[in-house]
Amino acid sequence: MSRWQAIEVRVAAGEPRRFRWRRHWYRVEHILDQWQDQGAWWANEMPCWFFRVGVDGGGVFEVASDLDQHQWWLYRVYD
Repeated sequence: MSRWQAIEVRVAAGEPRRFRWRRHWYRVEHILDQWQDQGAWWANEMPCWFFRVGVDGGGVFEVASDLDQHQWWLYRVYD
């Protein structure tokens, strides 16, 4: 899977609660970790928030958003 796939996310209190990937909605059960990455300014990357989440039915994903939460991306899927 290539990184940085745009996804649709439902947010509450600044955290992802549900997201849609490959025509399926996933409900976030647990936020396992979160961190902010400043991005590579020299490459014109924007700062982002990352969330590693556990979803209903199993599975771990990393989703990311710019700090203004105008766009969300699926960054990584763990097997």
